[in-house]
Amino acid sequence: MKSYSLILAAAVISLSAIAQVKISDFPADTKTLAHIDMKALTSSKVGDLIKAALDEKTNRKLDSFKAISGIDVMQDLDSIFILGGAENKGGGVLYASGRFDIKKLTTILGGNDTFRSERFGTHQVLSWSDNEQVKYGCFINPTLALIADDLTALKKSISAIDGKGAQLAPASPLAPVVKSQPNRFAALYANKLDVVADAVPQLAMLKQANALELNVDQASAEQADLLLNAALSTATLEQAQQMGAMVMGLQALMMIQAQQNPEMAALAQNFKSEVKEKTITMNLKVTASQLKQQLTEAMKKADAKPPKAAVRPPMP
Repeated sequence: MKSYSLILAAAVISLSAIAQVKISDFPADTKTLAHIDMKALTSSKVGDLIKAALDEKTNRKLDSFKAISGIDVMQDLDSIFILGGAENKGGGVLYASGRFDIKKLTTILGGNDTFRSERFGTHQVLSWSDNEQVKYGCFINPTLALIADDLTALKKSISAIDGKGAQLAPASPLAPVVKSQPNRFAALYANKLDVVADAVPQLAMLKQANALELNVDQASAEQADLLLNAALSTATLEQAQQMGAMVMGLQALMMIQAQQNPEMAALAQNFKSEVKEKTITMNLKVTASQLKQQLTEAMKKADAKPPKAAVRPPMP
């Protein structure tokens, strides 16, 4: 009986080690890395607020997904990592760590008419179509799954995990993103921001930045207040001062619109920014009541049906 207990303990320790994503599991040319700590989020006060805000429709979707896939999003996912490569366009890869029934999930994907499976090293690379777009995936093991839109990017990630491709070094500035921190739900580090600026015109000023670091934390284990801390680094002091002025201008604009959008103005009041040499630091506190309000509004918008397109008269 004692020997069986030792075997079981060894198996649990082994699985835990496999589930731990390391900085070396990412390709060396990774320029952007985001981490959503699902385990920390779902077991927190903020997580409780989010669960309470979910409407019946959303809960039904989660239950349906669990019944089909066997994955309980709130229990079976530990972390989600999203990386962007050197080009950042079409080269993103999602790493999901948790617990996955590989046989069941592969069987489900096999029902897709476009499903394919090919050998890559010791792994199987899967492909299928989703809304007429080809997706690629790989189960590294029962605790780690990868999904990508680009086959080359996916294979590069697999090679890094297997130690057969160039890997991010332990001293990489992206390393702090990977390791979980107490009360931290999300982290982001990006040193290629022109793509972000192109995707969101309102953030055009990011083109002047060298790097962005962002952390989303809970103020304490007992309170559901959120703290958002960001730092933008620039090449010169002048650029930092210019961007700092832009940030303050955006904050002032949000305050002016208090009558039209009081919730946004209330958030702006809790926003702080400061220029320190070549870096702009920004801090925002979102209280539990404000977060609850934002979640409620988000659910209302999600449930709102889009307006019907106006019927145009036929051309003469």
